[in-house]
Amino acid sequence: MKTKLTLDKLKSADFLEIIEKDEMESSIGGTEPPPSCVFHCLDFLDGDAFDWQHYSIETHEVLGYWAGSGGEVNASDIPTMGSFGDMEVVEVKDNTISISQQGNITYNGKEYKGMMVFNNDNGQVGHAVVITGTYLNPNTGKTQIKYWDEANQMPGKVDIGAWSTIYAVGEVGSYSAGGSIF
Repeated sequence: MKTKLTLDKLKSADFLEIIEKDEMESSIGGTEPPPSCVFHCLDFLDGDAFDWQHYSIETHEVLGYWAGSGGEVNASDIPTMGSFGDMEVVEVKDNTISISQQGNITYNGKEYKGMMVFNNDNGQVGHAVVITGTYLNPNTGKTQIKYWDEANQMPGKVDIGAWSTIYAVGEVGSYSAGGSIF
């Protein structure tokens, strides 16, 4: 004799564990974790140490959220996200840094790689790119920052001061759970 059980009866009998859609898909390989331009930049800056998925998964596990549908993450979380790749990430003010023509950033007497972020109005990252150098625009006489957009695989330039935030990014190993080694 067959017995028909309703979903409510199964739930009440603890027969089925209810899990979120994202958890189910990640456990059975249904989808990749959500991408973000920040994760792509950190992946680029860490060389071959980690991939962007690592940063996405760690953000979910440690900070408790996935990137939004457009890749949005909280700008205030970027230093912590960098630590997932063992990199020191420091938000800097534009008047306290020097950017070389090769894209290196000097901050507090130390040399870093750079990431530039354009924030949206609600404090989330609008878009993040890797700083690759500076350029003097002969038409305007303005210095521009050259960048590589890892998420879209294309270079670009922006006038000095036309970004929201710059981050100095240390080499892999410049950050540990015990804090910065600088």
